[in-house]
Formats: sequence, structure tokens, C-alpha cells
Amino acid sequence: ERSVKWVALIILLAAAVFLSRWLRRDPGVVSKTLMLMGFLPFALDPFHLFMAAISWPDWPGYVKGAEFSALDAIALALYFGLPGARYPLPFRISMALYFVAVLLSAFQTQVPMAALFYPWQLARMFLVYAAVARACALPRAAPALLQGMAAGLLLQASAHGHHDGR
Repeated sequence: ERSVKWVALIILLAAAVFLSRWLRRDPGVVSKTLMLMGFLPFALDPFHLFMAAISWPDWPGYVKGAEFSALDAIALALYFGLPGARYPLPFRISMALYFVAVLLSAFQTQVPMAALFYPWQLARMFLVYAAVARACALPRAAPALLQGMAAGLLLQASAHGHHDGR
């Protein structure tokens, strides 16, 4: 099982490189990729589209490991596959300062490894933020993201109704 997760990580990273190159060559793929990006936050858990390099499933905290998901791979592909933004990323300084504060505080805890799960999650969130900000410079980006999110909400609503016996 351990080797399978590393193979999955390598496949995800290779897919991100392939998608990044594809996005540069074919701008028509951007809208479909953004729809998928909007959908994935709703599908990660139900379809288990993530792996954890370090996993502590019994840890009482909210973040239980160093995860990498299909959403992260798509964010990487978008960030490196789209043209650079004309404007600097908003809030980058405040986000960097917050990240440094969280990172430094992690080493003052009784269980530093577990405390480092949160900065890793923050780095993943910053990557998604930067990718979406870069994508939203394109005219059809926001509608594509919203369509993906609407599809994800429908998935969640149907799963919730199914579990309630409706």
C-alpha cells in the first residue's frame, strides 16, 4: 500500500506537468480545467482523490497529515501553464507573514510533526489561491469555475439527500 501512494503521487505530478504544457498549447482547455477545479473540492473526499505522504488518521487535530490532491495537481498545472498575471497577487505579503508565523510556532509545540501539517495545508491553499487569481485574468475563467462549483454542489446535495433516505 505504501508504494501505491508514491506511484499515485508520481502520476499526479506527471499529469500536472502534462496538463501545464497542454494549457500553454491549447487555451481552449483552460475552461474545462477550471470547471474541473471548481468541482473537485466537492469530490475529493467522496472519491478519495488525494494521498498523504504522512498520514495520522487518529490525530485529534483537523489536519491529519501531509496530503496532496488532484486539486493541488490542477492548481500547479494552471499556475505554471497560464500566462503570468499583469498585476501582483493580492495579499501575498500578509499571507507570507502569516505562513512564517505559523511555521515558526510549529517548532515550539510538543509534537512538531503534527503542527507542520497545518503550514503544509496553508501552502496548498495559497497555491490554489494563486492559480485561481492567475486564471481569473482570463475572461471565461470565473463562469467556468462557477459551473464546476455548481456541479459539485449538486453532487453534495444528491449525496446528502441519499444519506438522509430522501
